[in-house]
Amino acid sequence: MLITPAGRTATKCLQAGLLALLAAGRIGFVTSDGPLKPAEMVLKGATAGTADPLPRHLAVLEASLVDQGKGNRLTAAEVLHALQKRFGHDYRRYLHEEVAPELIGRNLLTRTDGRWLGLFPRITYERTASGDLLSAPLRRLMTVIERLPALLKSDPEQALRLARSAGALLILSPEALRQIPQLRRLFEQGGDDVAVVSILALGGEGDPEWDAVLELSDLAALFDVHGLFASLETVGDFISGGDSSSSDGGGDGGGGD
Repeated sequence: MLITPAGRTATKCLQAGLLALLAAGRIGFVTSDGPLKPAEMVLKGATAGTADPLPRHLAVLEASLVDQGKGNRLTAAEVLHALQKRFGHDYRRYLHEEVAPELIGRNLLTRTDGRWLGLFPRITYERTASGDLLSAPLRRLMTVIERLPALLKSDPEQALRLARSAGALLILSPEALRQIPQLRRLFEQGGDDVAVVSILALGGEGDPEWDAVLELSDLAALFDVHGLFASLETVGDFISGGDSSSSDGGGDGGGGD
């Protein structure tokens, strides 16, 4: 949300939350080779005595899945129903009530409540100076990620390394996400020796803002390459009913959730 502080990023925030739960071992996915048995999400919960407490925005997300009362295995339709029941059809309640407050509390964002055309509730966000500083490396990385489709044509190996380095941040670029099938084929052809491009070069060695930004981008290191690409596709499939491109009628506002 720091990269694009707007209500329309709610679906991407929720995708990132599910990836974080996946990386933490709190959920998993079971796929089937047969067309009649759909893929399922498995709710694993915490392992007694070993699991670290989840941040609030992840704990609430996990609880929304547990509270649906369907057991520890959910179809994509059940996941979608549970998430939309808790956070709304476009998931904006997740952004407004869970993600944004944490960033505001860390003095990274400010929130303004108003009305569009004097009638419709509108929520807007702006980065603070600290938010600008923290998000600068990520915004530079996103500029590079947007070049991924062209890089796949000119230098496929470098494109694969970039995608691996970007990790879960790929969800922020629709163009990059569309390249996942091709990236998976490249990985399968190249094997496990795919190196990780150091994205430190985007900021500069010793850049003081980098230490802080690692907290936001460390999902890249938590998946193997194949697991990363598969997870990005699967999470997208499970919440594809969310309207990630919906507008609030007034640009970057949050609408009347």
